[in-house]
Amino acid sequence: MKNPIPPFKLIQKNGKYFLQFSPTAKPKPVKIVWLQPFMTKNSGISILNSKKEELIYLSHLKDASADNQKIIRQALIDYTFLPTIKQIKSIRINYGVRYWDTMTDAGPHLFAMIRPSQYITHLTNDQIVVRDTFNNYYQIPSIQKLDLDSQKQLNKIL
Repeated sequence: MKNPIPPFKLIQKNGKYFLQFSPTAKPKPVKIVWLQPFMTKNSGISILNSKKEELIYLSHLKDASADNQKIIRQALIDYTFLPTIKQIKSIRINYGVRYWDTMTDAGPHLFAMIRPSQYITHLTNDQIVVRDTFNNYYQIPSIQKLDLDSQKQLNKIL
């Protein structure tokens, strides 16, 4: 039998995250992490105290309130270094391998990936994380904010 999750509230303030178990309790600083980053969609989430002790384990994001889900999604992005894809110049497909030519916030980058269903994780309907064949991760915070040519390239494989 799994342990019940106590009621909690997450707070984001000045780029930091805090946890409250009751409205009168003092918010405690926490770190929100994925146990297996990007391998499983919205599952395996741990909320840790400053001593890296687990305070709450969420087997799935849906186990949290809608307000907490929004904060958890943001915290996972903040705590995980991900180059942001700003433009997709091209995606070529050759023998099942997708070759991406992109512009990221860290400059131009070429990478390859296979199996989009396993290597692209939808964090929301508009936000994705892409994993390449070397297990490097890249984020697209908003598909809708990409230029139209980039969206067309991405639609080839989504």
